[in-house]
Amino acid sequence: MLPGSIVICVLYPQKANCLQPEQLTFQQEPHSGTAVDCLHRIFLQSSRHRVDFFKGRQIKIKLRSFFALLWRVVSFLTISVMAETMYHAIVKRIAKKNFERVNERDFASLLKDCVPNVHHRFGGTHALGGERHDREALGRWLARLARLGPDMKLTVRDVWVKGRPHNTTVIVRWTNTDSLPDGSRYENHGVHIVKMRWGKIVEIDANEDSQAVVEALKMRAAHGIEEAAAPPIVS
Repeated sequence: MLPGSIVICVLYPQKANCLQPEQLTFQQEPHSGTAVDCLHRIFLQSSRHRVDFFKGRQIKIKLRSFFALLWRVVSFLTISVMAETMYHAIVKRIAKKNFERVNERDFASLLKDCVPNVHHRFGGTHALGGERHDREALGRWLARLARLGPDMKLTVRDVWVKGRPHNTTVIVRWTNTDSLPDGSRYENHGVHIVKMRWGKIVEIDANEDSQAVVEALKMRAAHGIEEAAAPPIVS
């Protein structure tokens, strides 16, 4: 056994056990059979093992960093979804409350939730039709609504909310009942599309059976309610 093999057996006995007898010796090249040369070869071989070991460690570290980042992203998305769900639930309650305010004729509280330049649209060219672009005109329209529908009652059937606080869309499906001067019952149904921004109402688009509204106004006008035939309140 040559000096190189002896060094392997002494310094790396576990490697020697794995080698075949013929692998424990090697032919020495000229001027390369010294103990220093053998140690140099052993060092190069062990260095390759260490490089492989550190590469494996780097891969593990990268995987840990990836999964840590993935966990943070998933946690953020989960919190965002939960926050948005809670926000939508709050907006639904606000929407229902605003319809209750109309039934209770609490228009002042409703107007406080609107921006000064709120846009309100009610289809038709009758006394309740037209478009308004400010809070003051909307207040006058609501007052007229109360006078022309003293027994009016709105019932919210469904509410859908989409978006985040900076740009929220609320869709409310409702039914409306009232009593007419001849004793008959007035019924209508429709959908409000409401735009909100940072908790304030910026746009109200009312869509209903406009023909039913026109017929009810004509009947009230025929029974001496002059405002039922008045021109729309617009701004």
